[in-house]
Amino acid sequence: MGLVRKALLDDLRGSSWSERLILIAMLLIATATGVSLSFFGMRYALLGAGAAFIAILGTLRQFKALLVLILLIRIVQDYYQIIPLPLFFPFISIVLATGLLAILFLMQSEERPWVHLPHWPYWILLVALCAFSLRRSVDITDGLNYFLNVIWSGFIFWALGVQLSRNATDLKRLLSIITALGAAIGMHAIIAARTGVFLFATSSYASYVSTKDDLRLAGTNALRTGSFLLNPDTAGSFFAMVGLLAVGLALGSATWRMRALYLIEAGLIFLAQLFTFSTASFAALGAGGLVLAFFMTKGFQRLYPVIAIVILVSVTFAAFPAQMTALITHALRPGEFSLRFGVWQTALAMIAANPLTGVGLGTATYLARSTAFQSSLQTTPEAHPHNSYLEFAAMSGIPALLVFLVLLVLSMRLVLLAVLRLQGPSRAPLAGALAAIVTVSVNSLVVNTWTILPNVAIAWLVVGAASSPALLTSLRSAAATTHLSSAAATNSRPSPQPAFGTANHGGAL
Repeated sequence: MGLVRKALLDDLRGSSWSERLILIAMLLIATATGVSLSFFGMRYALLGAGAAFIAILGTLRQFKALLVLILLIRIVQDYYQIIPLPLFFPFISIVLATGLLAILFLMQSEERPWVHLPHWPYWILLVALCAFSLRRSVDITDGLNYFLNVIWSGFIFWALGVQLSRNATDLKRLLSIITALGAAIGMHAIIAARTGVFLFATSSYASYVSTKDDLRLAGTNALRTGSFLLNPDTAGSFFAMVGLLAVGLALGSATWRMRALYLIEAGLIFLAQLFTFSTASFAALGAGGLVLAFFMTKGFQRLYPVIAIVILVSVTFAAFPAQMTALITHALRPGEFSLRFGVWQTALAMIAANPLTGVGLGTATYLARSTAFQSSLQTTPEAHPHNSYLEFAAMSGIPALLVFLVLLVLSMRLVLLAVLRLQGPSRAPLAGALAAIVTVSVNSLVVNTWTILPNVAIAWLVVGAASSPALLTSLRSAAATTHLSSAAATNSRPSPQPAFGTANHGGAL
């Protein structure tokens, strides 16, 4: 406690008067919130204590620790609802993330300046277009939920990634936070799949599973698991994305100890992905894996990932034959393809009828207004088109989809150019981030990965971190310094002396 108090006082002494006022106000507001909430019961007292703890982390400038907590709240509370509240409020992580971004802006200094947000006008345009579509929603509460958790949170987490990733070390730490969270959720999923015991199960989870036939894989007797991400397809896309981040960190590690740690994380994540039985996520993982292998190998080295994949698949078949057989059986079911085509046909008909503004935001709105356009191949009503790009166009209009695609392409272009120019250990984490976003983008063709509450925040956080102007400038400077040092070392070496008797003297015989 004494160390915390000393750190807090040292932090305040080193701050300007404006920063001190901001930090003190944060602590006072958090304390008042905690005290007031404690009068309403233990659950609210926990929320109040959490608010005070978050304020202390902000005061001590432990921004990355605060980000860990925000991501944990995003998945475990806002999405999974591990602490049931009388009023469902899935915006806690958004409020905290917005507050963290505001703190970073208000506390900018010469030592830690505000990083310019690239392509910010496109974000403003996307938010405005989706806000305009919000007024067309059938259920305004559901529409607002969608707007905040998909559109606004995408912008906020992208901006946080830009601000918190200023050099190669920052990027690695940020990605390490995400992979550690992924490995922990992966362990939870593996325990649930192998033992049948779902740790920290809630009544809302039991209700969800009961409505989904116990998450049974269609056409088989296998039971799927989604851990805290509930839906196995959502969990599968999450594991595919985060697993490639872990592989990128492993390839860029300077020591075998850290490399082994990231490889263990990747192993846990990919094993958990197997138990989701999400064929789409494995196809997307293959696409992202090809991108990572392309940038991290040359020539005959590109055979190594192929050999490693063959060995890994063989070992997985030998260790989990029933699961692999069920996965293949599910992937080859003809009904899966016809149903998915039917859902897409429904979405295309809705887009054709509402091309500019869409039908309105929210799954309730989509479900209500899709019945008039439902394709004969779609046998059951769906709350979304199982395709993030069609979802953008159907709910918000084609202009919103185009702005989203422009944002994504411009951001990833910066990352691609940096990966092409970089050499050395800094290249691997950046290539892993590029591969992870490719995985999300491919997976979004058949699953709503870019438009689902847990994944959208982490995906945009990775995009912002990898495309941060401060990071890319730092990497270019480091590369230039390394190049100059190598050139100087080469020039400083003594030139080789000619062998005795070989010099071309004018009077030599």
